[in-house]
Amino acid sequence: MEKFAGYGFNKSHSVAYALIAYQTAYLKTHYKEPFLAAVLSSDMDNTDKVVKFVKECEYMNITLNPPSINTSNYYFSVTENQEIFYGLGAIKGVGGAIIEIIINERNLNGDFTSLDNLLKRCGTNKINKRVVEALIKSGSFDVFGESRSSLFYSYPESMKMADQNSKNIQQGQIDIFGFSEEVFENKNKSKGAEKSEEWEAIKKLSFERDVLGFYLTGHPILEYKNELKNISPGKVYHVFNNNIFTVGCLDGLLLVQEFESSSDFYPKCNLSFKLESGSQLDCPTY
Repeated sequence: MEKFAGYGFNKSHSVAYALIAYQTAYLKTHYKEPFLAAVLSSDMDNTDKVVKFVKECEYMNITLNPPSINTSNYYFSVTENQEIFYGLGAIKGVGGAIIEIIINERNLNGDFTSLDNLLKRCGTNKINKRVVEALIKSGSFDVFGESRSSLFYSYPESMKMADQNSKNIQQGQIDIFGFSEEVFENKNKSKGAEKSEEWEAIKKLSFERDVLGFYLTGHPILEYKNELKNISPGKVYHVFNNNIFTVGCLDGLLLVQEFESSSDFYPKCNLSFKLESGSQLDCPTY
């Protein structure tokens, strides 16, 4: 190997890579939270890599919090108590311009107290229905103390009131009903009381996966973990060239089930499993 390195790989490149490897190893050891936050931010558009680094956070006992509208920045960030907060920029359907508006308003006038408060302060010009739904599903509004289902049920009315309030301000009108903070808050409480029960875990996690690309706060299979211990003693550790080297009873969530005709007399079914580790395993069956 040493002889081959003399001509097969430029020595200056070898030195550069060795230096980078040393620097990153030092940062990962002594500044692990900022290092993982930076790595997550650099690849936050690549779901597979994000899942890999999220598992690395778990392995290194680093707390990774779900996105929060009052704490998260565009990129993954580290708090004073050395916890990482999920970046708002990694949520599907939420653009950079919208995040900039939200963060600027938060920095100028303090934390948001409710969804109505956010829509009233930021306006509904760019914060549309798709953005609000993505933020609700990702858990960004959990800080408001309402269930995600309640927010999802009441947000159309919230957007309608905020839109009317913006139009009144532009036209220099004052509504006789005020559109004051008190009116917004009272409306918010009454709507929340109508439907305050949270979604079932499977539905909540499914929505989470839709906007984040993976399950962050849990996994649907965990509900049956104790039962699976009795029937699934093994784990799938290595998959290489479609050969499974360590096999147990597969404990994963079936995502895709596709049937297709094959060259022989046996129908073929392609199964895709989402494992607890976050990785996906494709299994052709006959």
